[in-house]
Amino acid sequence: MPVKFFIATHKDWPLPQEKDLFVPIGCGGYHPVNGMRDDTAKTISRKNVHYSELTAWYWIWKNIKDVDIVGVCHYRRYFFLHPHHPLFQETKIAFSPTQENIAFVTDPSCAEVVKAALSRADVIVPRREPLKMSVTAHYGKYHLAEDWGLFLKAIEAVAPSLYRHVDLFERLSHAHLYNMMIAPKPYFDNYMGTLFAVMEWMEERRPFRVEPYQCRVPSFLSERFFTLYLYATGARFLEAPIAFTTPLSPAEGDRSTRYPPSSGSGSSNTTNWRSK
Repeated sequence: MPVKFFIATHKDWPLPQEKDLFVPIGCGGYHPVNGMRDDTAKTISRKNVHYSELTAWYWIWKNIKDVDIVGVCHYRRYFFLHPHHPLFQETKIAFSPTQENIAFVTDPSCAEVVKAALSRADVIVPRREPLKMSVTAHYGKYHLAEDWGLFLKAIEAVAPSLYRHVDLFERLSHAHLYNMMIAPKPYFDNYMGTLFAVMEWMEERRPFRVEPYQCRVPSFLSERFFTLYLYATGARFLEAPIAFTTPLSPAEGDRSTRYPPSSGSGSSNTTNWRSK
């Protein structure tokens, strides 16, 4: 059962030296050394300014056929897959991007952890992020309500079975962020097909914004869409913390000084996972 993690990256950054399990994939024209790139074959790489890491996920969806389980992460965000480590109960963990730390987070034992976890779940997702308000209100606070309105219309038009649950955006006060997951390839493919049907419907009706930051509308909306998709489809999911190779703010709960790579190791035991 081949497992492969893909690391979306758009610039030079410390990455795992072992490339069999964790493979860099360059986004938007960036070509990492000894990695893949999203501007070949079936591609939307030219849209990276809007879609961010989703141009890499699109490339995986359309072009990767020889893996059973797909993990998608970022050059500065990884799943922390060490269930017996004392920090496994955290939501976020920050650590310095040394090769020792990166090697620990991307240890080959992660593959067995994932296989065991997915024997009783459909997908592994980032640990839920408290928003302190509804998903709708949170998006409106940091982004533009006009885009949110069109997003809801798109869900209604192309995914009516999900739209029946759209009130979840008002009822939930947490989200599974970062456009990250670990799942069997068919699950990943089905999700991507639904997500891009929504995004393409939006783009056909109004071009995405061009102003800095808010131009990344598809990337921002897809984080919320993934949360809806999980709950509306009744997915069995397990939650894991996210390890950052960049500092967290005090408000995010920076744990950089508490990260001890030597204390704990990966395990196939899944009793410590948080589940739906």
